[in-house]
Amino acid sequence: EKEDYRNIKVFKLEGSAEVIRNDKTLEPYEQMVLRSNDEISVGSSSNLILVLDDNKFVLLSENTKINLISSEKDSSKTVISLKEGKIVEKGSFNDLMKENNIFASLYKVSQK
Repeated sequence: EKEDYRNIKVFKLEGSAEVIRNDKTLEPYEQMVLRSNDEISVGSSSNLILVLDDNKFVLLSENTKINLISSEKDSSKTVISLKEGKIVEKGSFNDLMKENNIFASLYKVSQK
């Protein structure tokens, strides 16, 4: 069974990605709140980090596509459906920092 989340936000984008919402294409930005029915796709040589419920980080690697779907159990929550590519769960912010030097600059961003 897939986990569902109260809120999903863009944490950091390296490279290019897009969010399709109501047939409009939007460029993701830090702290952007993602909604059910959004489609997110990550470009080549790019990464997008999402923060789930403010405590769990996931990395969408290049050429990844996901759809956000309203949870059947609780319509106020959202489930992530992977269409192609891969989602790497990083757990906490500290896990993210340990593993990924390219995101070391994030630490400064989050401390503002």
